[in-house]
Amino acid sequence: MRGFDIDSSAAEYANEHFIAGNLSYAQGNAENLAGVPDNSADVVVSFETIEHLNQVGSYLKEMRRILRPGGQYFVSTPDRRLASTMYPLRGRPNNGYHVEEFTGPQFRGMMETAGFEVVEFGGQNYINGALVFWPLQVFLKGSGYALRALGGAKAVRNIYHLGSGFSVKPDSEYKAHVARYWVAHCRKPVDGAGH
Repeated sequence: MRGFDIDSSAAEYANEHFIAGNLSYAQGNAENLAGVPDNSADVVVSFETIEHLNQVGSYLKEMRRILRPGGQYFVSTPDRRLASTMYPLRGRPNNGYHVEEFTGPQFRGMMETAGFEVVEFGGQNYINGALVFWPLQVFLKGSGYALRALGGAKAVRNIYHLGSGFSVKPDSEYKAHVARYWVAHCRKPVDGAGH
């Protein structure tokens, strides 16, 4: 198994601290893994990566290229509506390290458009959809901060940061909700469809 990080010092740290006979880490760019052969990976796990990339299309092509037919791809990302409350006004993510953030439907659609079969789609930390409307979030979060001495911040944390909890639950069980983080279990088609 091989892990990649764009930061060579992160790869070096992982090689020094997470040692196993069948595991190694290297510096690599997820948008261009030229050193990884075509159809060579059975499983790719890429959590909280896609929102940091400039060329999401190139990244998704690389994931398809390196996966064997039938290979499994596990990918996650935060939902823009909760990660960047002011996005409708600012037009950019709150997190300065995020290039682009997506809603759950956009994220799932990207996987399908890239030619992956979405086997399972779920989320962590579901929030009632009525509480996701950005002006309401600004009001509630601002009020929680202002009333922190009275426990307001804890109440807001229970709503927006804990929600339904951190286990991954199918989106079909939470139709009127938005997940703080989306998790997709995808598969590269065996027949090569979706190129």
